[in-house]
Amino acid sequence: MIECNSLAWRAGAFALGPLEYGFRPGCTVILGPNGSGKSSLLALIAGLVRPDSGSVFCDSQDICRLSNKARAGLIAFAPQLLQAPPGLCLADFVSMGRYRFTGGSGRAIYENSASRTAVRDMLALVGLGGCADADLSVLSGGEQRLAILARALVQEADWTLLDEPAGFLDYAHNAVLNGLLAREKRAGHNLILVTHDADFAASIADSVICLRQGRIIHQGSALDAANPEILKEVFGTDFLRTTAGRILQDYGHPS
Repeated sequence: MIECNSLAWRAGAFALGPLEYGFRPGCTVILGPNGSGKSSLLALIAGLVRPDSGSVFCDSQDICRLSNKARAGLIAFAPQLLQAPPGLCLADFVSMGRYRFTGGSGRAIYENSASRTAVRDMLALVGLGGCADADLSVLSGGEQRLAILARALVQEADWTLLDEPAGFLDYAHNAVLNGLLAREKRAGHNLILVTHDADFAASIADSVICLRQGRIIHQGSALDAANPEILKEVFGTDFLRTTAGRILQDYGHPS
């Protein structure tokens, strides 16, 4: 379980929290409009940003007090945008997710036989097996998103945090993402996803928390991500125009 205890953080005029929430095993989606604090909350949970007050505990361990290697065993983080030094090839980039097993840099990790096998298998799984030696800069935006996801999943952490994983994906790459997420859920792996897409949230979540202006204004099940009244409160717009909202209007909540 991941526990946010009186978690608060401020950047300029924006204030997040204080928040109290416990992320239970399964797939939780953090849903809200742009600027609501979703990505900031995810970075705080991952230990990439220190809170101004409060704490984040994962399996009873304070995230901010752990070494990088210890934290990597608990939490894997997939950011929205590719962050890598120039000239890095895909295989070395994904290998960085195996750091907690071997230490060292991307190439040194990849030369470890167990890590090399894990990386090759993951690249094949995300459909990038033929691009292992390609420079990251030549990959398309969708391929880079899948590379980020592959690095997080190959880490084999207790929790995987994904920031807008469906962003920049075309139809084919989105199908790969949905297949990967379904695979992770079937395997019983724990996921926390950030999105502003209510339809995507409704399709994948076990539970949903809704943020607006740095505050949790609703928490509930995946059905709530398709509830027009809740979504109107969250986004301030009529969500009967969404696919999930129209289905809900026509057929109602499943019993």
